[in-house]
Amino acid sequence: MENVKEKKTLPFRTILFWYWRVVRKYRWWFYASFLIYGAGILFADVFTVVAYKHIIDILAGSGIEGRPDIWKWFLILAGFHLAHFVLFRVGDIFFALSQSRSVSDLSQAVFSEMHRHSYGFFSDRFSGSLTSQARRFIDAFITLHDALVFTLWLSGVQLLGMFVVIALFSPALALFFLVAVIAIILIVVPLLKKRRTVDEEEAEVNSRLAGRFSDAVANILTIKVFSNEGMEKTAFGKLAAEEERARMKSWKIFILLSSVQNGLITLLQISIFFFAIFLWTQGKVTVGTVVLVQTYLLSIFGIVWSLTHTATRFLKAMANASEMIEIFELPSDVGDPEHPATMVAPEGRIEFAKVSFRYADGKDVFRDLSFCVQPTEKVGLVGPSGGGKTTVTKLLLRFADPQEGAVLIDGQDIRTLRQDDLRSKIAYVAQDSLLFHRSLRENISYGHENASHEQIREAARKAHAHRFIEKLAKGYETLVGERGVKLSGGERQRVAIARAILKDAPILVLDEATSALDSESEHAIQLALDELMKGRTAIVIAHRLSTIRKMDRIIVLGDTGEIVEEGNHKELLAKGGLYSKLWSHQTGGFIDE
Repeated sequence: MENVKEKKTLPFRTILFWYWRVVRKYRWWFYASFLIYGAGILFADVFTVVAYKHIIDILAGSGIEGRPDIWKWFLILAGFHLAHFVLFRVGDIFFALSQSRSVSDLSQAVFSEMHRHSYGFFSDRFSGSLTSQARRFIDAFITLHDALVFTLWLSGVQLLGMFVVIALFSPALALFFLVAVIAIILIVVPLLKKRRTVDEEEAEVNSRLAGRFSDAVANILTIKVFSNEGMEKTAFGKLAAEEERARMKSWKIFILLSSVQNGLITLLQISIFFFAIFLWTQGKVTVGTVVLVQTYLLSIFGIVWSLTHTATRFLKAMANASEMIEIFELPSDVGDPEHPATMVAPEGRIEFAKVSFRYADGKDVFRDLSFCVQPTEKVGLVGPSGGGKTTVTKLLLRFADPQEGAVLIDGQDIRTLRQDDLRSKIAYVAQDSLLFHRSLRENISYGHENASHEQIREAARKAHAHRFIEKLAKGYETLVGERGVKLSGGERQRVAIARAILKDAPILVLDEATSALDSESEHAIQLALDELMKGRTAIVIAHRLSTIRKMDRIIVLGDTGEIVEEGNHKELLAKGGLYSKLWSHQTGGFIDE
């Protein structure tokens, strides 16, 4: 189950840094779009108003004799509009290229960062929540990029341009304008900070809601078998109600923010317009200047309204992005060494040297566990549930690291190797092998990307999967559904075994690999596995002891993870210990000598 921890607020610079480290390769495209759009907005909303100001002054003061100047300013005005059109179209090209390629790179970066984490990280979290967080992280970049360019940057350029123009025609009006804008900013910023906190709360509960939804869909069969639709709807409804409360809290802050801003802007418009008229009555500004100031004020109202809505989207995007960045900054509990050793083609000697391991909750699994599997030796691991059999495979595959001792392959501590190098030498079949929602061909060849169709078919034959695959309408191109849901448990397991056969690794790990098969299929696949294990080191975990009776050696683990017995099948039966009791229990008292 996903842990719900106290939410921390990341600084804006941290969030922007994570985006920038990925997209900075396109920085010159970003800079170009900023500069070109900035010039375009000056021509569109600042310089054109200056042209209108001169035209109005001519019309108001000079009459017919001002006709030549009117046409001059008319041509200048037309030039400003044309410049705005051209600049924005060029800016669109740079903007589209930079954003499109940045989104592609960010998607790959998220995928890569996710896979940096260990298996344990994913087992503690809902896949639906992670998928939702990843999608929102990408969408947040698009929102932030749009807001940064089209609202924050262009509004800033526009306001600065207006201030400079007003200052040229009336320093007194410019000073009044500057003081009013600063006052608005000082009043609004605290409300924006409050809004960010609320948005982060909404994003967190939204992730939990998505995780619950995904979990219910993935386990729909269990829900229906146990007739628990009502319980699931109730639990989902509680989360939905929690999300709705968070959303309404966010909206209340937004309404307060909008009300304050609109009230301040209205007061600003009335005050500055009054001051402009007063200056006109004193003969200190022209009619055109009054119209220019009022036009700018109307633009400022639109700018601030846009900034309010953009700030809302900006803060929500920051909240959405922070969830994924927290995952990025979370250290992996199993990492590759900074300078990994080169893994030689192994003979397959496996050694657990005084290994002690405990889970995060403090429960000990092993204390000083030591055993060795010689090259090409076949070793079975048996014992009661909770004795640590599956943990042995997790440590061997480096899904976790021991707190003490070491796991070695051919004398190399596996912690000194790259995880990919290590796992490339191990073929693993789990008790419940899940498949990709891809074709059977892709699933079987997953460990051997360049395998020919004949190699895939041969592996399927050895796993006794070829016959049922050929009966399917699309054969090897049949999609198996999410997690292989379209196949039976036995069919999924045979596909997984075919995948392991095709991988052709020197070390083989089977974790209850035949548990999902009927007796006939188990017998046939056991023959294939016997063939597969020839010349390879194999560790086989089984509760069904008949599957390991032919092992070279069987290691029996006790309740607390210690080795209580060791030997081949006949030797262990003769000892009359734990293995003999387990065998007797499974065979109804019949002891095979």
